[in-house]
Amino acid sequence: MNNNRLSTSGDLLGEDRELLITQAKIILQAPSNYKKEKGKTFIISENKWLTVRKGVFYEIADLKGNVVTTCNSITAVMDFLGVSRYIVLKRLEDGEPVLWVKEDRLVTIQELES
Repeated sequence: MNNNRLSTSGDLLGEDRELLITQAKIILQAPSNYKKEKGKTFIISENKWLTVRKGVFYEIADLKGNVVTTCNSITAVMDFLGVSRYIVLKRLEDGEPVLWVKEDRLVTIQELES
């Protein structure tokens, strides 16, 4: 018979269980690895912000407010406008219009949450 099966192995000792419980208590009593600041989550051990971008859409509109299109990712906005990722992120941050090269007109990029 296979003695290495997890459910039937008779080699488990109470010491292993106690060690596991002790280690779990130590981990659970330690301070959190996450820190919340201004609605964002910071991962302390990795020294970076947690980025979760589910349900975020980007609306591209002309200066009159007419919606040109809606994209579901920054990459889609980059491809549509023909600009770099840096420009898209910068314009999302400062709200300035960006030149849509294909149509030779200014458009704005806004973040929409669904």
